Amino acid sequence: MVVVETNKGFPQLVLTPNRSANWAQTKHLLYVLAGTSMGIATAWSFVGAWVILPFAGFEVGLLAFLMHRVCFATYQQQVIRIREDDVFIQLGVYKPARGWRLNKANTRLIVTEPNHIDDPIGLSLRDDKHTVELGTFLNIDDKQCVLDELKQHGLKTIMLDKPIQMNF
Repeated sequence: MVVVETNKGFPQLVLTPNRSANWAQTKHLLYVLAGTSMGIATAWSFVGAWVILPFAGFEVGLLAFLMHRVCFATYQQQVIRIREDDVFIQLGVYKPARGWRLNKANTRLIVTEPNHIDDPIGLSLRDDKHTVELGTFLNIDDKQCVLDELKQHGLKTIMLDKPIQMNF
């Protein structure tokens, strides 16, 4: 998802993954699945197949861990602030964890054509010191929206036919 805002008179793009469920909804689904699995395992243990209980517990624990990891990943975001002289990019989950300040005059928007028709384009911003990949979690339409917004705000674009190596 791409949200375009104005921050102190300058454009700001907030890039976030599309989220089908928030953490509260994910927990509700986990409770239903865990309750069903543990209910079946408990019923089998009363019949005499008690050895099923540790496996059901392991299954529920692994499911909870994986659902938490996936849900956590949907809360990542990139914030791109475009000012007169620089482009500031922040990346993090819930709060900024890393940031890059690129000189706007030397910054180029690198657009990499996809290998397959169903893949999104690759976007990265590069100046003399840094290369930052943008929106790895975005879909095709959202990446096109980011490309259009960045072009609209005066960033020079370079089109590439094949992916390049990113140096962080």
